[in-house]
Amino acid sequence: MSKSRKKMFLLRRFSDLYSAFIWLFGSLFTIAMIFLLFIPINLLPNSKEMWHRMASIWGVCLTRLICIRITVKNQENLYREGNSIIICNHQAYSDIPILYSSLNLLFVWMIKKSLYRIPLFGWVLKAAGYIPVDRTNKKSAGNSLYEAATAISSQKSSVIIFPEGTSGYKDGSQISFKKGAFLLAKKCKAVIQPITINNSHKVLPGRNDGYLVSTINLFVPVEVIFHPPIYPEDYEQMNTNDLVKKVETIVGNAIQKDGRVQ
Repeated sequence: MSKSRKKMFLLRRFSDLYSAFIWLFGSLFTIAMIFLLFIPINLLPNSKEMWHRMASIWGVCLTRLICIRITVKNQENLYREGNSIIICNHQAYSDIPILYSSLNLLFVWMIKKSLYRIPLFGWVLKAAGYIPVDRTNKKSAGNSLYEAATAISSQKSSVIIFPEGTSGYKDGSQISFKKGAFLLAKKCKAVIQPITINNSHKVLPGRNDGYLVSTINLFVPVEVIFHPPIYPEDYEQMNTNDLVKKVETIVGNAIQKDGRVQ
């Protein structure tokens, strides 16, 4: 074996071992935070804000552990005058700690209702004020939309939605947006805050054959781009399809593909 191939082999093995360590440490760290803080935080009057602070600490710790190099662009565009619906592309699970590390803003997530059934973890989601969404059928989805609108109207925080519904393609390109988030925005007459994340798919490129966990790449440069907010008066005359296309284009045009903007 040549020196270069041997070096690549050793680097690969180190990466695999470090990935396993990160997954183990990250899991134990998350579980420990939940178990140790669940009762004390829920006794506080501002428990939702405290859960958000703890989640932000969790996000910062994970991004630093993985050595993600985050660059935040156009931070002046971030809407801070009230609550908003934050629309963001979704490249990988690493988007979650990246957003906690990048958004200096109180926010909650819209998440699958099935996650609420997980013991203790589901209780934390409810205590943190996260909004459940049931996509099992059209009737349930409609009811979830109404409940989400009510929850957003009473929230003191912004709401993050991944309108793709799942993570995008392996090369980081975007899946077509679903209508739900935009029907919700119209119903609530909410400010829409578009955000683009670049390169997070390279942090977690996927699981290799024969491995239980995904290999994590270190020192990946990630961009978080804040686009100008879209106010209700800007879209109130637009139909939902046109609004979806408008925001999808704003977010998608800033996504890099093979080092270039699409």
